[in-house]
Amino acid sequence: MRDPFPMIWVPNELGSNDAIWMIDHSRLDYPQAIALSDLISDATGTSVSDLLKHGMGINHKWIEKMEGGAECYSRTYELIEFLELHPIPTDEQLIAFLNDQKCRWNTGNEQPRPLPQRWTEYDARLLTASAIERFNSLY
Repeated sequence: MRDPFPMIWVPNELGSNDAIWMIDHSRLDYPQAIALSDLISDATGTSVSDLLKHGMGINHKWIEKMEGGAECYSRTYELIEFLELHPIPTDEQLIAFLNDQKCRWNTGNEQPRPLPQRWTEYDARLLTASAIERFNSLY
């Protein structure tokens, strides 16, 4: 499966935001798609057929550990750029962004640039204290 990617942040009951990570089900092998759909269906009550038809959003609270590669980094960067340009996007702006993502990354199979060679080359908006600690251990 290719990298999951953040699609949007949604407000939670504490007033902060939860990241919703998208799994591109069209890129999964059939057993992967069914296994993920079953898990998400059990947790959310959404039918497996709807998940397979419309895709799967996974709240960051459900993820214990995830490592994203070049596509995850590129798409996270694009989302941050979009949200800085449109802090409160209209439905039309959000739909246009999502359609562009789908056309380029899913249908068009766009390939991301390689990840930066040093953590200091990563966009500072994507760095947290835990990310810096992890990068220091890798580089």
